[in-house]
Amino acid sequence: MVRLLEPLEFSKEDSHQKIAQTCWESFEPTIRQRPEQWLWLYKHWRYRPIEDAGCYPFYANCSEKFERELAQVEMP
Repeated sequence: MVRLLEPLEFSKEDSHQKIAQTCWESFEPTIRQRPEQWLWLYKHWRYRPIEDAGCYPFYANCSEKFERELAQVEMP
């Protein structure tokens, strides 16, 4: 099943944190209805930055590719 949500709009001034929070608030009700679907996907997004090891679940791994992608992201 595919569920379409209302489009979200952001300004250039919005922080990464605000965008992430707004997205989360948009799809959290759907996740709560079928959490098993989210948990399956979540375990496939299991890479973590090397510096923040303590903030991630036990199955999160380091990845050189993930580190390269993080390095390309412009942080505020």
